[in-house]
Amino acid sequence: MTMPNWRTKRFAVYLLIAVVLLPVLFVFVITRSSVLCLIAEGVLETELGRKVEVQNASWDFSGVLNLGEIIIKAEGLEGKPAELLTVKNASLVFESAVPLINQTCDAIAIEDVIVRIAESSTTAGKFNFSKELASQPQAGTGKPDSHSESASTRTHKGQAFELPEIDIQSIHVETGTMDGVLFELHGKKTFLFEECVDVEQSLTFNLVEVDERFPISAVFDKQTSSISATLSDIHLQHGVLQLLPRSARTWSEETSLGGSIDTLNLAWSKNDGFVVEADVQDIQFMLPAEHGVQWVSYKDSQMTRLEGDMLLDVADGHIRFDGASLTLSDIHGF
Repeated sequence: MTMPNWRTKRFAVYLLIAVVLLPVLFVFVITRSSVLCLIAEGVLETELGRKVEVQNASWDFSGVLNLGEIIIKAEGLEGKPAELLTVKNASLVFESAVPLINQTCDAIAIEDVIVRIAESSTTAGKFNFSKELASQPQAGTGKPDSHSESASTRTHKGQAFELPEIDIQSIHVETGTMDGVLFELHGKKTFLFEECVDVEQSLTFNLVEVDERFPISAVFDKQTSSISATLSDIHLQHGVLQLLPRSARTWSEETSLGGSIDTLNLAWSKNDGFVVEADVQDIQFMLPAEHGVQWVSYKDSQMTRLEGDMLLDVADGHIRFDGASLTLSDIHGF
């Protein structure tokens, strides 16, 4: 028994409508902000190996994916302390007009980046990023975690992730203390982004501070997961001390540290924790008597013990602070 002609025509019309509408419906669904956010989160989490939250995504059908906010979170933390990195208003330019087909990214334009450095209010030297970097295996250990294995797999397939051209307007560094889900802001510095240098074993970010115009070069070592930052031509009366860890900041306040620094190096590694080193020039600081340092004066072949706080004027030298001890070397002054 054959289907009546009118039923055949109706079926053909329905089939044609379905064929036409399904692609339209598909495009409509995948261009919704919520769907684009899920897609972007999946891609970024695969590449970065970290929990990522994306908000307010849009696609303009020309291969540009606009993301209102990208938040990279620390494992095991909640609230503001967990937000290690927040990217505001990012535009990702892909090779293909349809990123689902070809996810190769040619360029990234970012309006603002917020880096939040939170130190424990109860444990000095414990930061919101400590667990993240400590979980990364060092080269040659032969014990990659799931994140490094994923990256290794992509490399073996000839698809190693390479940084595209990056344009960042400004980077804001927030420093403070964390207590559970609470973050107390102590200082904030804004930097202009100059360039990012991606070499085989490290990433280098060159920045310039907006107000005081001092340069900073930050290096992330891919092999050891260590971080270092070098600042030049620093005047200590300015707000640069806000960037120091809490123990170093407390020491600088107690000693009334002042003067100039040729170079200031801040470094963090799994083994040594935070270390601050400086080549100083014409600085003054006081050593409080309660720290137990005994000083004597030598005059006319006689030594006399001095009491009270001691004020030191240093013409030049090197200072190293590792959170537990202060080391002075090659010091010249009085």
